[in-house]
Amino acid sequence: MCSSRTPQQAAEFVLICQSMPIEMCRFPGAVLTYAQILPRLFIGSHPRTIDDIERLRREVAMTAILNLQTDDDMRTVILDWPPLEAHYKTCPVLLCRVPIVEEQVELRAKLYNCIQTLSQLLAEGQTVYLHCTAGIGRAPTVAIGYLHACLGWELDEAIAHVKLVRQCAPHLEALRLSLADQGVLKSADNGG
Repeated sequence: MCSSRTPQQAAEFVLICQSMPIEMCRFPGAVLTYAQILPRLFIGSHPRTIDDIERLRREVAMTAILNLQTDDDMRTVILDWPPLEAHYKTCPVLLCRVPIVEEQVELRAKLYNCIQTLSQLLAEGQTVYLHCTAGIGRAPTVAIGYLHACLGWELDEAIAHVKLVRQCAPHLEALRLSLADQGVLKSADNGG
């Protein structure tokens, strides 16, 4: 899971995971946790049950969900996906899946697509719940990228904001490389 992280990022990720109740990230019965990034953008852990989906609809007025989990992620956390997917089809929540693994090369290649998907959902007026599995790696990375690339925040400001509202360990090197590849990383943020 930490393969694309620097040693410091890997250590930070481990500390965050150790500070959370273990059931939050890995086991059935996990607690849904989330944070508000913007008025219509929330990030957090993955919904495990229909009750979690309905809770998000009630508490944050979620109208769209951007799911970054891979099928392997779902198997790892023993997520019973078919009933959740069926529920999304019958409730007024737009489901968008953009599976992305926590591996440097794939993150670099796919992060900007995730940022653009998030941007489109928000531009449509959706209230978006963005999640990966634990809500501490990929989802915060995409949120930071959105704040920087789409809203014009300084990268350091976006990182600080997301870390202030959600304990997380974003994939910053992959994000910087992805933004640079797209030509949207500001020169001050790129060391130039």
